[in-house]
Amino acid sequence: MSDTPIIPAGIPEAWIALVDAHCAGTLESDQRVELNDLLRREPAARMFYLAYLDLHAQMRWDARGANETLPPMTFTNEPKRRIAWPSRFAAAALILLSLILGVNFYFTQSPAAPAVLIAASNARFVGPAADLPVGAALAAGPLELSQGLAQIRFADGAEMLLEGPSRIELVRADRAALHFGRAVTRVPPAAVGFTVDTPRLTVVDLGTEFGLDVGANGASQVQVFEGQVIAHTRTAAAVEHRLSAGQALEADDTAPQALRPVAFDADRFVRRFPMPARSSPPSGPLYNRSRFDAVHVVPAVSPPAIDGDLSDWDASGLFRSACVEPYASDYFVEGMMMYDADHLYIAARVGDPAPMRNQRDPSADPGWLWAGGSVIVRLATDPALGYPLDAIASAARTRTTPPDAGHRPQDTTDRIASIVLWYHQPTHQPRLQVVFGIDHHQWAGDLTGWQGAFRRSPDGRSYTLEYAIPWSVLRAAEDHPRAGDAVACSWNVHWSDELGRISRGHLVEITSPSAQPYLFLNGSTWGRAIFHDAGHLPPGTVQPQLR
Repeated sequence: MSDTPIIPAGIPEAWIALVDAHCAGTLESDQRVELNDLLRREPAARMFYLAYLDLHAQMRWDARGANETLPPMTFTNEPKRRIAWPSRFAAAALILLSLILGVNFYFTQSPAAPAVLIAASNARFVGPAADLPVGAALAAGPLELSQGLAQIRFADGAEMLLEGPSRIELVRADRAALHFGRAVTRVPPAAVGFTVDTPRLTVVDLGTEFGLDVGANGASQVQVFEGQVIAHTRTAAAVEHRLSAGQALEADDTAPQALRPVAFDADRFVRRFPMPARSSPPSGPLYNRSRFDAVHVVPAVSPPAIDGDLSDWDASGLFRSACVEPYASDYFVEGMMMYDADHLYIAARVGDPAPMRNQRDPSADPGWLWAGGSVIVRLATDPALGYPLDAIASAARTRTTPPDAGHRPQDTTDRIASIVLWYHQPTHQPRLQVVFGIDHHQWAGDLTGWQGAFRRSPDGRSYTLEYAIPWSVLRAAEDHPRAGDAVACSWNVHWSDELGRISRGHLVEITSPSAQPYLFLNGSTWGRAIFHDAGHLPPGTVQPQLR
């Protein structure tokens, strides 16, 4: 034996005994539970565990084929703890262990930077972090992502892929809290015990990949893709479950002290950071400058055939809007609206280099359908609401008005509709979703009687959509807008990534020039839908230029 090097100070005797027994294969069942609990709780213990196992494996590898038995690692009871290793391993072992423990000490003692932003796609952060660059250290505290994707690496090695909109709180190198939104966390062996809190759950990782989906009301779902996690409710009488790959649980207000199984959906989360296509524009949102304050809705002399061919439409009310250069030729919308006594008709030609790719599942992702590529038309269906629309959702009210301003009838009426139009690629079917209220308080159930059609262009870089939606579906069968009415309206076009799951950017059109910036939760920022009594606009009618 050579001179025995001094092991870095501060390693408890109990840690050494447990890890040594593990390597020797002599752990008792109670010791195994103790070791697992230690590794979940203590980042430094995890690092020591890895260093010790690495050295143990390296010694066995170097001694392969030898006749003699591998010398055991022995510990003395000297005042300065010494570890006796074969000389050829001693220096390397000490350096490795010192570096690992030193790095861990740096991160665990530096709460100002528990994580780093390692990648972003179309990411927009809220508040002071709005211009956060990739590579930036993330201080402990809240971080809100309004759109796109952001990938975070924690100091203990865990990585989290956030899907906007979401809000996370960075607690420390081995813990975070997801207040709302979606996140997929991958935890390597070195970070076993990484913990994520939600309003309803605490999830402790056992070396795995898992997804969390937290709604605005705190309802929380956890789904395990690989490995295992322990999930328990955040109630006085906590309920604990161990989940394995392919399992999912939910906790919400209906049973706050219970965890109930829910269906596992392999496509529910974005699990990998997307690689941009060679032809795609640089990362970042695709925006336009809104040019129009009104869309002209003309009467349908006869109902159009809903087949994706717009040649039978009266195009005198058409508007065209495009994203800023150099993207105008690829990302644009040409929109039209018509009406009759029974239906509202909506048509559009949308420039899109990745058309009709939407993978979002209506049953699993009702609040995220737009993100896979869509057109949203927002419309006040009650002419009595007038224009401008004096309605604002509570989420927007806290930012723009005093908290005690109260809620008015127009803030909660269901005569304001957000009409989401998209093509569901897995089923090759047009889809329709209608959400009522400026605050999106009511989602329509089964919708019947409507028709929709999509058609991809021959060059594969645009598509047309065409819908006939009964006024009854919009809850306006008897008192829908008619000729001479002007009601609040706005258009929103979303583009997705090549996989049809992530919003790459969007265009907003038909907005108010007197109430800026545009906010879909604030009706006063919307433009108008003007209903005409003739099939053609009067000669010389031009869409008003706002900016």
